[in-house]
Amino acid sequence: MKKHFAIAALLWMVASSVQARKSLVPEDIERRDAVTVFVEATVLGKHQHMAKKINEVHDDFAKHGFELVDVSVYTENSDLEGIFVSYKRKK
Repeated sequence: MKKHFAIAALLWMVASSVQARKSLVPEDIERRDAVTVFVEATVLGKHQHMAKKINEVHDDFAKHGFELVDVSVYTENSDLEGIFVSYKRKK
């Protein structure tokens, strides 16, 4: 039983780490002047990968003509849950 649990846990960890990155840019981005998105921290490697995630989100929004306005960290019980990131359209 322990062996099956260990294998299932390992498969879950691998699947979680290789999942495709989903863009946080809304489909109706061309009609918006401002937007706030939530970049969720993953269960595994929260702190190691958040900077990379934020940089990817910045790049995605920059491609659509947006610039960074604000970044707010969201925690629960002192644990990083994610980051709210706000953008506005460049003038």
